[in-house]
Amino acid sequence: MLKKQYTNVFYTFCVLLIILTVALFYRNINGIFDFIIMALLIYAALFAFIVVVGTVYSNKILKILTDECDPERYLAEHDCFHIGSGKRKGHPIHHANRYAAFVNMGRFDEARIIMETLPSPESIKKPFYDALYYVNSAHLSIIDGNYEEARKKLAYVRNIKLPKKIQSILINCADANEAEILRKQGYLTESRRIFNDVMLRETQKYHLLAIVFYLGLIDIEEQAYDEAEKAFKRVIQEGNKLYIVTLAKQELKKIGR
Repeated sequence: MLKKQYTNVFYTFCVLLIILTVALFYRNINGIFDFIIMALLIYAALFAFIVVVGTVYSNKILKILTDECDPERYLAEHDCFHIGSGKRKGHPIHHANRYAAFVNMGRFDEARIIMETLPSPESIKKPFYDALYYVNSAHLSIIDGNYEEARKKLAYVRNIKLPKKIQSILINCADANEAEILRKQGYLTESRRIFNDVMLRETQKYHLLAIVFYLGLIDIEEQAYDEAEKAFKRVIQEGNKLYIVTLAKQELKKIGR
């Protein structure tokens, strides 16, 4: 588990910091002022280490989902790291990450329960959390077939002002959800256009494969079965343990029949 790696690195750093502190204490401490300065420097070093290394390991865990396409392992690593260490427990991002994992495992009922426990935007009052809430809520509205409600939520996401990198990720999600609404409503040409546009901007593998899968469904509707077969085979080959791999296999069987 990555949590064990993180813990080992943390303890190693603490031991080295203690050794360095003792050495500097006996060499340089001449009074209470020097002691206070030394203590502040040690605290700052430890805080910086926790922030930097914690971020590195959080990103490693996220890549298990986004790049390795293994939502089950991601959920186990995420919960062990964040809940086991007391980090982010009850935090909106923690709920949103678990929501993404359950959706990508095809466990929609559990994902819905998470959304019901996600703090509302009114209680958080921070733009990034608002955007997370509404983009996930819009996705559930699409699953329920409530497309107009989903569009209202997606419009809200597009109008939230966020740092450029974060905003681009959420806009990609909003556009992909809009394309899925259009596909379900039968506007295949417009849906394909938006999906293709998002593919040019998207960098996360599991999102790209989801788009490939939906484009394969559009191919079936347009009776382009060879193209659909290529799309589904790519999802199967690269999707590892994503739920869409199971769906892609089902679609391939339909094409075969």
